[in-house]
Amino acid sequence: MNILNKLWVIISETYKSQLKSFTFLISAFLPLIFAALIMIPLTMLNNSENNSESPSVALVSNQKTVRDNFIKNYPKDMDKKINNREQAQKAVKNGDIDGYMFLNVNNDWVKATYYGNDEADVNVKTHVMKYISLLQNNLNNKNANLNAHQAKIVNTQPKYDSVIHKHTVQEYNESDDAKHLATNICIFVMYFILIIYSSITAQTIANEKGSKIIEVIFSSTTAMKYFIGKIIAIAGLIMTQIVIYIISGLVVYQINANSSLIKDNQHFINLIIKSLLGTPLIYTVLGIILYVILSAVCGALVVKASDASKAAQPVVLISILGFVLSNTLQSMPNSLIYKICSYVPLLSNYFMPTRIINGTVGTSSVLISILILVATIVLITWFIGRAYKGLMLQNSNNSFLIRLRDGFRYR
Repeated sequence: MNILNKLWVIISETYKSQLKSFTFLISAFLPLIFAALIMIPLTMLNNSENNSESPSVALVSNQKTVRDNFIKNYPKDMDKKINNREQAQKAVKNGDIDGYMFLNVNNDWVKATYYGNDEADVNVKTHVMKYISLLQNNLNNKNANLNAHQAKIVNTQPKYDSVIHKHTVQEYNESDDAKHLATNICIFVMYFILIIYSSITAQTIANEKGSKIIEVIFSSTTAMKYFIGKIIAIAGLIMTQIVIYIISGLVVYQINANSSLIKDNQHFINLIIKSLLGTPLIYTVLGIILYVILSAVCGALVVKASDASKAAQPVVLISILGFVLSNTLQSMPNSLIYKICSYVPLLSNYFMPTRIINGTVGTSSVLISILILVATIVLITWFIGRAYKGLMLQNSNNSFLIRLRDGFRYR
């Protein structure tokens, strides 16, 4: 129990100190601020468009049933509250509506007249013309005393049909676009977090090394336990940041749930979310943890804390390499090099999620890749944990590789 208590103290203290750090606050909330600066104008624009789509035209008639039938069949953009000409004239004068359509129906003909400050909307005009044409045909049949058969012949309309050969039409594939976007989001978020936490981890470890307090810590607990506690705390910090992003996304989604922007693209958004959650998220977390472990080693090898950012450069370069390669080869997920990279630790977290999202890999291959990644994390953690004390306590000015060798030889 004492071992678990000490481990928990290491985890909680590291987590709390990093949670309050300026670096974490900037990395966690600055992207959200930028996203808000982009989303707020879009939301305002969308709301203004929605407001502009409110009923702007009224339709009145000297026959109530004529008006009611039109409103029933064509409710869009029609103000249902205005039901007589006097109300319509007053609404136009007050600027409540753009104009109104008056249908004058008598025994012989139907006439539609639009009154407004501007020309009538083309869509409204088209529907009104269709409606009054139907009314006029009915009046003509009635006045001509045609029987049912004759009326049917007179009202026969031409037909239009089309035959499309599927192989000549390139259809829009929403699923493919959603997968492509989800892949880019996954890769970019992973790269963004890796770059930040590689530096944070190296700096955190380097600061402790330079403070000399590390000798006191190692006298009260094992280096292995201390190293594992540090890694778990930073992994928890990363999960906290991911959760912040997810919650922020859900809040934005709920706020704009009724907007036309969300409603019109609901299926597309669902496809993206479905592609991102699940196995790709597991790869993101595991990949980041592996990079964090290597960054901790880099931080432990510096002579001065100010050199921590430089020490993390090898890890950052590997991350950049994975990011660039995955983006460059994204259009070839079935190529041999892409398949090989999807099993290589430090690269698989970039490559395998793309294959999963695009559906070009089976479950067994994914499980093998995850097992390789997990086994690599466990082995490197165990190996470095055993040598962590030597890495932290030696302060020679030798080259990076010699310091690494001396650290592993330390007992």
